[in-house]
Amino acid sequence: MALALSNSVSDARGADLAACCNGARSIPLRFLVSLSISLFSPILAGSDTIATAVAGCLYLLLQHPDTLARLRQELEAEFRSDADITMARLAGLPYIRAVVDEALRIYPPISGELRRAVPTGVAVVCGHFIPGDTIISVYAFASCDNASNFAQPKRFTPERCLTTDERTEWTRNDHLEASQPFSVGPRNGIGMGLAYAETKLILARLLFRYDLELLDDKVQH
Repeated sequence: MALALSNSVSDARGADLAACCNGARSIPLRFLVSLSISLFSPILAGSDTIATAVAGCLYLLLQHPDTLARLRQELEAEFRSDADITMARLAGLPYIRAVVDEALRIYPPISGELRRAVPTGVAVVCGHFIPGDTIISVYAFASCDNASNFAQPKRFTPERCLTTDERTEWTRNDHLEASQPFSVGPRNGIGMGLAYAETKLILARLLFRYDLELLDDKVQH
């Protein structure tokens, strides 16, 4: 059976993918566009982003031995063996979350644009009037590497992400909300919670099992 594309949304109103595949002779074009976006998003979000995040964490930690020692102290105080390390127990440890947040700020796995469409009419974004139906985006790296948002933005300082007294004084005016590796709003990364849990679990078990060192300690980030 040959399938034809249709520009009419109403043609498939109430129909799901199975219905279209099993009997529909006309599939709305907008339905296929929406489907392709839905299928592409998990591939983009979950293919190598966690591996990139872990690699960034390890690289920065190995460049900063004091920070690595502080993280090991937190892990060794909580766990007796790597078998004890679980996502649930890691959720209560603030420093490893701060390490991951800071690494994601410096090395956002998706450093490119995450687009949004301005609603019909007009919108005000950062004091600028943007016409409706305009596609806008903010590059994660540009936002996170901006000294207007973060003091000494190239400096790896997990303490800036803490809410306790351990947060360093010179970072207290940082705009932490400017770092959004999973985007924001109703269409942000649906797997954000799982991504944080997996990243912390992999990082914690690696550090618990192995002593790591940089192959070339002269490399700068």
